[in-house]
Amino acid sequence: MAELMDLPKKVEDWTKDHVKLWAAQSLNIDLNDVEILFKQNVTGEVLQILSKKDLTDMGITHGTALLITHKIKKLITPSQNEKKSINLGSTNKREIAKTKQKIPSKEDVKAKSNDGENESKEPGNLAIKPSKVTCTPYPFDRFNESKCYTQFHFLPPESGTTNYIDPIHEYKEFTNTLNATEEDRKMKFCNEVFRFAAACMNVRTNGTIHFGVRDKPHGQIIGIKIDNTETFVKYIDQMISKYFEIKQVGLAKECIRSPRFVNILSEQNTHSNLVVIEVDVVPKHAYCKDEIFFTYQQNFNETWKMCKNKSCFKRDGESSKDILANVQNNDADYKEFLSCMKARDDARKMAEETHSRSHIKSQDDGLKLKKLITGNRGTLDNSYYKWYILVANKSHPSQTEHLDFMHEIKWFAVLDFDSESLTNGLCKFYRDKRIANLHFPSHYQNNGNEGPESLKLFQQTSWIFCNGRSDLDTKEYEPLNYRSWQKEKAAEVRKLISFLSQKNILERGKFLVVFLLLSAVDDCADPINETFSTFYQELGGIDDILCICENEHTYQKWKDLQVKLDIEDMEDRCIFNLDIKKVNGTILKLKSMIKSSHLFLPSQGSSTIILQEKDKEVMSCLDILCANECEETDWRKMKRNLKNSRQHKRNTFTKEEKLPGGISISQVNPSQGHLSRETFTMH
Repeated sequence: MAELMDLPKKVEDWTKDHVKLWAAQSLNIDLNDVEILFKQNVTGEVLQILSKKDLTDMGITHGTALLITHKIKKLITPSQNEKKSINLGSTNKREIAKTKQKIPSKEDVKAKSNDGENESKEPGNLAIKPSKVTCTPYPFDRFNESKCYTQFHFLPPESGTTNYIDPIHEYKEFTNTLNATEEDRKMKFCNEVFRFAAACMNVRTNGTIHFGVRDKPHGQIIGIKIDNTETFVKYIDQMISKYFEIKQVGLAKECIRSPRFVNILSEQNTHSNLVVIEVDVVPKHAYCKDEIFFTYQQNFNETWKMCKNKSCFKRDGESSKDILANVQNNDADYKEFLSCMKARDDARKMAEETHSRSHIKSQDDGLKLKKLITGNRGTLDNSYYKWYILVANKSHPSQTEHLDFMHEIKWFAVLDFDSESLTNGLCKFYRDKRIANLHFPSHYQNNGNEGPESLKLFQQTSWIFCNGRSDLDTKEYEPLNYRSWQKEKAAEVRKLISFLSQKNILERGKFLVVFLLLSAVDDCADPINETFSTFYQELGGIDDILCICENEHTYQKWKDLQVKLDIEDMEDRCIFNLDIKKVNGTILKLKSMIKSSHLFLPSQGSSTIILQEKDKEVMSCLDILCANECEETDWRKMKRNLKNSRQHKRNTFTKEEKLPGGISISQVNPSQGHLSRETFTMH
């Protein structure tokens, strides 16, 4: 059997996730059979007692059932367990050549620290068969984004130094730590982080090291299970002073960020208990100028000890190379590297300045959002659109606190592609304050003329789950992966969109379809991408579609998928320079009836954010005047209103009035802030 990462040695200790990993990658069986095992909650303990008949009764094919029973018998035979380890750990190259594989020993741990990578040795047997889907990395040097990864998707290939600002990437599996001691895990993690960080700092390039991502297949996201994220944060804090020279510890702390933990979704877009650990390195010119960073790695020899010889790492293509490792040439190599230091410093400084200037340009997406969502009417109360249709994908818990605008828009229907939405997503948030009828696309089939009445379409918002509901224990409504959805559910959703687009349902041109992309869309087979294409075809273009992307990274990926659309047309109908907090405040301010219950502050790009009461209380020493605490503070609106009423006011103020001091007013121009010489006479 091919070795597998992250599997306990004893089969009875396997969870259903372990069984899924073993079945998919070691047995290489059909993914439908893998999913049956997973959905039937087959753990290692259950697996050991299943017969061939039990497996076929579940729906697994006869041949696959035979294979599973045969393989599991071999795994639980004591003599076999003595010869083979089902826990995949790093083994040195000499052990690979042997036919007999042993359980990793402490000597193996030592080999790990020197090899610098714990990669799979039989990649051909571990590859996942579905087509490769590449996703974008988590935004660099950010921590509070809503980004998640999907298991078995791929990050871009590891890269060498490019322009100093775009981060390079290095991937580590780090999945052989399940049975490792706390000390082994800490040292392995720190060795990798500080080797990579020193290499980036020495060549002055931004970089990210990822743990829980395979090298073979290259860049494949598998994730790791951790019990306490704070443990890894403490590793960095505790060990950094033992790796860097005392005079450079402070500089290293400025450049090496705390670990970030990116959640992983299953292929069905549901939450898992896995994460990818990432550490960003930002070697700013201010901290790294004129510096060469040496480190002292930790080696294992019965116990972990600091290496007596220091290392000087630099990036060499896709890996980190120790300049001092080659005893014969290390002096010459170091002198050559040192001679280029000023050139690297100057290049880094120039790259930082260029990058800074490119971000100064102000984006007026706040005003753009106001125009697009109201049909250029200025307020939601007076919107050009009578109804709105929302299409949304999976939300992140950090986003829902900034989605109050959901309660203030007249949603005709919501097409929700998050199967967990009712329990911990957008639907749950919406129903806390508003009523929504829960539907599935199949409810809109063959309804004829009675459809609107039977579904109460015009009385309450229709919340339509387009990829099942995880809270329902029924096969009919279980969430599907993208490929399965295309085969089994896509036709239903296309018919649903055709139904909603009928002229006898909604007046064409008087409803707006809002795509709220709360998470990135990386795969052209993603159901929300298919939905966009269908709406585009049904509506005859993009004029009645608005796309709100959580950030520019999401927009770029979304734009790249829309190959049939003109880029300028796409950009005109997309909001991507406002985070969800600014989107929320900007839309709420368009609803005049709720101005009294929120305090608004102007933000960049003509957007608005909400001033929370707790934030106002923290700034008690300031007197804060919010945008909606004075009447008519929107100058564009005031100017337009004054222009419209000018003639009315001229007609009104024709009667001569007396002011104190004997001034007689015969005319007041309301568009001016003063009295002209012609408007009064002295008596």
